Amino acid sequence: MADEAKENGAEKKETESPTLVAEETEDPVALKKLLDDERAKTAEYLDNWRRAAADLSNFRKRTEKDFCAC
Repeated sequence: MADEAKENGAEKKETESPTLVAEETEDPVALKKLLDDERAKTAEYLDNWRRAAADLSNFRKRTEKDFCAC
């Protein structure tokens, strides 16, 4: 069955997660950089979430305004 998956191109790509890399690395400088990178990604995700929430809120208000104007 595994051979069939390989033949069909359904084999999963193996990638290392930052957590895996951190566990293998004991260098404090490398861990600090990894932590900083993850914090930056977290801040970016939070910012994108806030923008999406604001867009949805604005859409609802605009839709309600348009609906009431009719």
